[in-house]
Amino acid sequence: MGHHIRGFIARRDDLLKTADSLPGARVVPLALGFAFLPVTEQLAGDEEPVPFVQLGGLTARLSTWAEEQSRGFPLVYVETDYFGGDGWQAAMTWVGGSAVFGPVRTADLWEGGKFVPTPLLEGAINRAVRHLGVERGSALDEFDALGLGRHRSNEAWLSETSTG
Repeated sequence: MGHHIRGFIARRDDLLKTADSLPGARVVPLALGFAFLPVTEQLAGDEEPVPFVQLGGLTARLSTWAEEQSRGFPLVYVETDYFGGDGWQAAMTWVGGSAVFGPVRTADLWEGGKFVPTPLLEGAINRAVRHLGVERGSALDEFDALGLGRHRSNEAWLSETSTG
């Protein structure tokens, strides 16, 4: 089974307020008072340049938007691409109008017949969302604490969102 998402994470109230600045943006609540804004084809654009090789779905326009929004609140961009446990995740965090983490990509891959995972707490998304103040508490990690495993695709996330 796969896990393929891309989008922004921030405090729910902050993300809901700023979603209006992205026509067509939709926001879904996560745990701990946070929310996820899935990046759709409409938001990303068809032929937009991608400034970071680690983040294939973060266009230059969305990166600039994130940098601008982070002047008001911390913001994280995340991507996952997993199938059957094999794959990667990537993330970037902005605070105060500047990137403070990333872009970083971490991978869990089969190499030479052996599965080589990234240590759970060192995954790119876990490290990025710590800058938002996410704490794992009794969950396995920050990814789990937020409930990011609840859906495995942007389409599934969008099925429970509301227009920003």
